[in-house]
Amino acid sequence: MTTIKVTTLIENSCFQGKLIAEHGLSMILETPTASILFDTGAGPNFIANANILGFDISKVDYLIISHGHYDHIGGIKFFCEVNKKATILLKEHALAPKFNGERYVGVDRELTGIKNRFQFVDHVTELIPSVFILPEIQISDPDDIRTSDFKTVKNNELIDDDFTDELFLCINSNDKISIISSCSHNGITNICETAKNYFNLPIERVIGGFHINLSSTLFLSSDRL
Repeated sequence: MTTIKVTTLIENSCFQGKLIAEHGLSMILETPTASILFDTGAGPNFIANANILGFDISKVDYLIISHGHYDHIGGIKFFCEVNKKATILLKEHALAPKFNGERYVGVDRELTGIKNRFQFVDHVTELIPSVFILPEIQISDPDDIRTSDFKTVKNNELIDDDFTDELFLCINSNDKISIISSCSHNGITNICETAKNYFNLPIERVIGGFHINLSSTLFLSSDRL
């Protein structure tokens, strides 16, 4: 049985006085063989929180970006200033311009010196034993999609964002799966069904943000999977 510890570094609320809260998400997964950062929040605050919680960001082995909104990818340049070794995994369209109405909500347009560290994911990938990246979400429940008012650019055209850049993680342990999502723009029900269909295993737990309403985020800090 694989034991993985998940700790939230940044999210929208905080109940410990020394830690910083911001609109965004960052979590760190400690495994027996690697340290995995899932999203960076909007800026450098995830690093400050990591230091308080006893995590050395310079030693992270992998950074996985769930999708291209600033509150999940905005800290990437600060990560790269501290960490010189980690492989950065994401879908290619996460780097495309993104808008909420007229407001730009995408990745920093200047990523000089960072892109050579990117590894684009376009198929199910076992990152390390028992930890999988699932980059394609099957839509079985269209009513659960959370994409209203979001736009992106494809082929130099501004279009409705279908969040093809969204990915999530699955931990396959003891004949059950645990899901780690971010905003779940494509719908947490669709994410769960995609995982169940791929692994043909029951879901033990789901950790992440569900993008249902302003208070919808569910985080289980330091939860052992």
